[in-house]
Amino acid sequence: MYKHILIATDGSDFSAKSLEHGLGIAKSTGCDVTVMTVTKPYSLSGLTGTRISEQSVEDYNNEWKEFAAAILSAAQKTADAANVQIKTLHQTGISPASIIIETAEDYGCDLIIMGSHGRRGMKRLLLGSQANEVLQLSKIPVLVVK
Repeated sequence: MYKHILIATDGSDFSAKSLEHGLGIAKSTGCDVTVMTVTKPYSLSGLTGTRISEQSVEDYNNEWKEFAAAILSAAQKTADAANVQIKTLHQTGISPASIIIETAEDYGCDLIIMGSHGRRGMKRLLLGSQANEVLQLSKIPVLVVK
């Protein structure tokens, strides 16, 4: 049925559920799996009057690389426990949803799996929903796990 699944994770409990669900599908279908996380690049927006050094930017980038590595390491351990082979990927971009869709297309994925935080009301309005954006923009089927 599926040949290549992309599972997007941000390290949250919601993402952990989607990872487990995706690994279950992969185990039953024997398809390839890429697990990815996306971090946003350093941004100066909203920091008026603040002096930013190259070291600050480098520290920021290193912290997020370490965070992404921890997320993907945990995903690898979960996949190993489920006896499913995966590839891991860390991408950086302003719009995580766009990066998820582009990566799925570039890797020839035929299913995107991701978790939903289930935000409602004002929180959803202010924080947005990457899952909703992927659902709206992707031409590839999307499975959202709650």
